[in-house]
Amino acid sequence: MLLTSIALFFSTFSTPTLSAIFSLSFFVIGHLSTDLKFFGSKSESIFVQKLSSFAYYLLPNLENFNIKAEAAYNLPVEPARIALVTGYGVLYTTIILFLATIIFQRRDFK
Repeated sequence: MLLTSIALFFSTFSTPTLSAIFSLSFFVIGHLSTDLKFFGSKSESIFVQKLSSFAYYLLPNLENFNIKAEAAYNLPVEPARIALVTGYGVLYTTIILFLATIIFQRRDFK
């Protein structure tokens, strides 16, 4: 749902090829966002630390949705985690679709 809304967002203002590239980039960045924040915090530059922290909170953290370890080791997934991840996904998807709607309404089809 989240990746579909991101793909739809990019398709409102770019070509299909660029939309696919941007969506794939968001997929990769979303799974590496924790590493982005970690490496940014190790930097000596305050600007890099602030920029990486800003990017971490702005971009979707798709690792929140990852339950491979629990599935591999047959561990239960806490209902609170499921509720938080669902709320996070719905909120992020709603915001992205709202932005896509605003951009699409301003497009001129001449």
